[in-house]
Amino acid sequence: MGSPGPPGMRGFEGSKGPQGVKGLIGEMGYPGTKGPEGLPGGKGSQGGLGTRGEMGERGSPGGKGPTGPQGKKGPRGVVGTRGEPGYAGERGEPGERGREGGLGSDGNEGFIGDAGDKGISGDAGPKGFRGISGESGPPGPPGPILGLHRLAHYNYLDQSVQNLKEILYMSSTVENYKFPVGSKENPAMTCKELMDVDNIQDGYFWIDPNLGCPADAIRVYCNFTAGGESCVPPLRNKIPKKAWRKSPKASWNRFSNLEQGFKIKYTASRVQFNFLRLLSTRVRQAVTVKCKRIVVWFHKITKSYRYSWIFHGRKGFDFTPTSNPKPKVIRDYCSRDDGKWRRTEFTFDFDRADVLPIEDMSFFHRAVGNEQFGVKIGPVCYR
Repeated sequence: MGSPGPPGMRGFEGSKGPQGVKGLIGEMGYPGTKGPEGLPGGKGSQGGLGTRGEMGERGSPGGKGPTGPQGKKGPRGVVGTRGEPGYAGERGEPGERGREGGLGSDGNEGFIGDAGDKGISGDAGPKGFRGISGESGPPGPPGPILGLHRLAHYNYLDQSVQNLKEILYMSSTVENYKFPVGSKENPAMTCKELMDVDNIQDGYFWIDPNLGCPADAIRVYCNFTAGGESCVPPLRNKIPKKAWRKSPKASWNRFSNLEQGFKIKYTASRVQFNFLRLLSTRVRQAVTVKCKRIVVWFHKITKSYRYSWIFHGRKGFDFTPTSNPKPKVIRDYCSRDDGKWRRTEFTFDFDRADVLPIEDMSFFHRAVGNEQFGVKIGPVCYR
């Protein structure tokens, strides 16, 4: 057999043969690039009801719904047992002024009024017959004139009082002056004169500063603890708490000019007051104002004294935050102006005995609604 010949020429492409059997799965190729987004698919059919899921967490409260219609009235309940007594409530505000009452019975005897003017001198009576001269009696021991001896200590008295002192000492008609004990029948000149009485204690006594008859003596409080003060009380020591002014317009008002206002008067007559001032070197008086929506002295909101009261003393002397002298403010809670009941306390204490007592006051009505006040007036004390 001979050796193989050279390769022949490539033949023509044959016809497609039958499909071969499926080959084995090849290895996974590399991911291809992302294709373009396809069109949305059509709506699928509704799925079947799933199984009940687990209970979720509690949600936050929803908003308040609209008020529902009022329900029908229920049947009357059974009467309950009686409860225990409650606590006493707070003291209420003073009520409105009641109707005017009927005529009352006669009151107690009033205070002695001021001395009247001197009457017209009557005609001289007929001259009497000369009496028979009596026998001269033995000279008596010198009697004490203790009711007058303290005048020697007051060197500042005017000349008329000095002359009166000399006349009373030198006159032979002055007789039977008793040792003063502070009674109505035997009053002292001032409370200071009673300091010599053994075991004397503070209290009410009778004094007669003008050295007249005991009929015009005045009952005062003697403060021996303070060095023998003679304290003359006012006839009305309280101004009740109420709305004294209700006008819608703001204005200054003098208390005595109000419909139910009044001037502050005292138990001593003008004459007795004048002599008491002559015998004193210092005077003192306390005043307390209770307030509600009323400014009495300083005002914290405006930081000013624009609403401060004016206290009217003797002979037109006015006490203000800028007066000289001016009162001492112990406490001023009315300055808060917070609509609650507060108080402001004053002490008038001066070495000028001629400026007291307090006789009237002026206040500013701001017309802010429900403005109320009351005042407590203390006695005027001389020493």
